[in-house]
Amino acid sequence: MGYIDYKNNSPSASAPRAGRTKKELTVVKWNIMKKSEQRIYTNYINGKLLTYKRYDQYYKYNFDKKLNILLMKPMKFNVLLNPWLMGFTDADGYFYSALSNKLTIVMKYELSQKESYILVRPAPAGRTPKEMLLKNMVILMQYMKEILNQVTMTMFI
Repeated sequence: MGYIDYKNNSPSASAPRAGRTKKELTVVKWNIMKKSEQRIYTNYINGKLLTYKRYDQYYKYNFDKKLNILLMKPMKFNVLLNPWLMGFTDADGYFYSALSNKLTIVMKYELSQKESYILVRPAPAGRTPKEMLLKNMVILMQYMKEILNQVTMTMFI
C-alpha cells in the first residue's frame, strides 16, 4: 500500500566536520496516493491517536470530507493508571539511580512531553490546570515510589 520515499541531507556548514562527511538520512515519508488506501489507513488509526496534532491536521485538510469518514477524537485515558505509561517512558522518559555518598541512594524518574494535556487531564469546574498538574504530579510520585520500592526490594533479595 503506497510507497516509501526518503531524503538525504548534507550536514550543515556549521556542523563539526569530524565524522560528518557522508550524507545523513533525515526524512522518511510513506506516501499513500490512492483514495481507497488512504481511507483504509485513516480508518485503522481513527480514534487511536493520543494527541490532537494529527486530528487537527486531518480536519484542516478536510480528510473527513475527502475520504467520506467520521473522524473520531483522540483516545481519553489516564496515563497514570495505564500500562501505556511504560511505553511512553521508554520513548520520552527515564529512570535514574546513583550513589550520592555512601549512605544515600538517589533515584529519579523523568518524563518530558511537549503536549501538556497528555499529562494533565482537563480541570473540572472550580479547579485550575495548575492544580490538576500538581495533583497529577503527586499521583505520579506515589506511582514512582511504589515502583522504586519494588525495585529496591528485588535488589536486596
